[in-house]
Amino acid sequence: MAVPASDDRFPVLEKYEIVEELGHGGMATVYRARDQRLGREVAVKVMHPHLRSSEEIAHRFFAEARAVAMLRHRNIVEVFDVSSEDERERYLVVELVRGKTLRKILAEVGAMPPEVAAAIAMDLLSALAHAHSEGVIHRDVKPENVLLELEKNGARGDDGQPARVIVKLTDFGIAKLLDAQGVTSTGQVLGSPAHMSPEQIDGQEVDGRADVFGLGVLFYECMVGHLPFEGTNPAQVLRRVLEGRYPSAEHEIPEIGKRWSQLVDHALAGAREERFPDARSVRDAIARELSRVGVTEPSAELAKFFAAPDAYRAAHSARMLAKLTELGHEARRRGDILEAASEFNRALAYAPSDPKLLRLVAGLQKAERRRKMILAVVPKALVFAVVLAGSYAGLKIAMTTPTPLLRASLAPRISKSIASETPSPTGSQLAGTGKIPVIAAPPRPNGSTGASKATSRSILMTSVLPRNGVLLS
Repeated sequence: MAVPASDDRFPVLEKYEIVEELGHGGMATVYRARDQRLGREVAVKVMHPHLRSSEEIAHRFFAEARAVAMLRHRNIVEVFDVSSEDERERYLVVELVRGKTLRKILAEVGAMPPEVAAAIAMDLLSALAHAHSEGVIHRDVKPENVLLELEKNGARGDDGQPARVIVKLTDFGIAKLLDAQGVTSTGQVLGSPAHMSPEQIDGQEVDGRADVFGLGVLFYECMVGHLPFEGTNPAQVLRRVLEGRYPSAEHEIPEIGKRWSQLVDHALAGAREERFPDARSVRDAIARELSRVGVTEPSAELAKFFAAPDAYRAAHSARMLAKLTELGHEARRRGDILEAASEFNRALAYAPSDPKLLRLVAGLQKAERRRKMILAVVPKALVFAVVLAGSYAGLKIAMTTPTPLLRASLAPRISKSIASETPSPTGSQLAGTGKIPVIAAPPRPNGSTGASKATSRSILMTSVLPRNGVLLS
């Protein structure tokens, strides 16, 4: 609630008449004021006295003001003027947004449907992408620095319903202005611990991915209703940010679903190399998911939600239930069991007692268990088959190809059998036994030079391995 003006409480500015205090933060107090030359109302941010005494802070303040004044975007609060260097007060004059901070709105409506939070995030990402293209990093993206104005026009304004919701990002570069004094002089980390990226906490140089992290924290809070990184004190919060420990959005509120939860996880990656590369890529990913679930006009979703939050939630739940069920059936027809399960699980969060959905989810769970079992068994079966085939091939080769060593090892046994005087069975006696009769010539007597009459003898070989692999002469 605005505080009435009082001559002894508010600073006196040469060109602006302060009307009332709107709020204050770590760097400045914000007033509603009247531009005495142009006759328009503006917002004036007057720097706290303990900061304006620093020459370094003053220099950074003017440099940052000039940089932000270059930004022209419908989702960025426009800078109109800045105090001159010879004035006693240090202040910025910006457009007056007649709305509430996102922090106040969250306190009023609580967690938002994911598609509504995504619509807000898209506008903020458009603002960040523009600022980054101009070399300006925000460094302090949080609900306190987001303003929402419910704009009314024509007949729609008569019934109190907003024609559209304007999302504005403000307070660019404030953390950068305070870095030198806040870190090197006092050893404190200035800013909002729960919204700061790990590289900011570590005092490293930051780029646009620090704002991607801050936006991820804001998006999570809008969907879930509380911060991802929480603790009983700032030190504990900072430690959890550095460790990257937080409950998944889907786990906190199942209606959020796996896809939105994973998108936020990507923005909140502890290592900036693992995050979305820039604000535009995050916005594109959000736009694709909104389109996939049938949201083609995000700004219209905002207007409908803020016109009647409770009625919107009921209608949105019914719409998402139908759309997610449809997407689940499409994924199932494609054979994508995991995707189908994701869609049906989110749909089931909207209708936990729906018997059809319960049967579908149960069936998919069984199919997934079968799939995992097959994935676990098939590789082992393939390895076994390969080993078995290799063993069979090796054995076959060994049985059909005699080796010199094998022939040498069998030769003494064959010679001994040939020299044996034991009468050999006849062919008729061997019939049906599977044993092999061998015909061989007897050795010549020592010293004999003449030809000897060939005689027939049979020897019994109880084993011949490998098959067809023994040569006799």
